[in-house]
Amino acid sequence: MCHPPEKDEALHKVADPARDAMQEILNNLREGLYEIRNNLNHVELDNEIIMDFVRNLGAAHRAQIEANAQANVNGADQMNAAGEAGENGGQVENPAYRNFIDDDLD
Repeated sequence: MCHPPEKDEALHKVADPARDAMQEILNNLREGLYEIRNNLNHVELDNEIIMDFVRNLGAAHRAQIEANAQANVNGADQMNAAGEAGENGGQVENPAYRNFIDDDLD
């Protein structure tokens, strides 16, 4: 059973714009979801970059702190060596301190 052509035309006049509007809504939703997904990927990437920066910064700070601590130990050893040399007529008996005096004299 077929519809008369007038009914088909009337149906298409109503259905086609509704279908087109729904298709546009779906396309907009897809674009919105794509943008959200894209933004989430950027946020994840930004977080990864920030965490790498923090890890590298932490490692640099640790290395600097260790270097400063070693410099403090070396400075203390030099002072102790100088004090020991002064007390013992220029002789340093402690081998750890002697290295500093020998290095300074070379």
